[in-house]
Amino acid sequence: MVYIQTSDNTTCESCNAHPIEIKLNKTTFEDVLVTIAVSGTATYGSDYSFSSTGDNYTYTIAGGSHTGTITFTPIDDSLWDNGDETIIVTITAVSGSLATHSS
Repeated sequence: MVYIQTSDNTTCESCNAHPIEIKLNKTTFEDVLVTIAVSGTATYGSDYSFSSTGDNYTYTIAGGSHTGTITFTPIDDSLWDNGDETIIVTITAVSGSLATHSS
């Protein structure tokens, strides 16, 4: 089972970067490829960035490991935002080592 875990569910535009962990419930001996989609009301590139580029990408958890980290960084765009903006990180596909994902 693959799932996403973070210690911070809220942030601010002037806050520091936050790690988002992609975790396996057990260590495997094969690489596991995890495809991530990012959605929400915040805009990639002007409101936030990730350690990988674009709104959809594939991340590899190496065989012998059970976790990988993506770094989320808020961007202070100096614009007043009417209300909260959201960022939703979703696992859309998993392949390798018979892994499955949690929605």
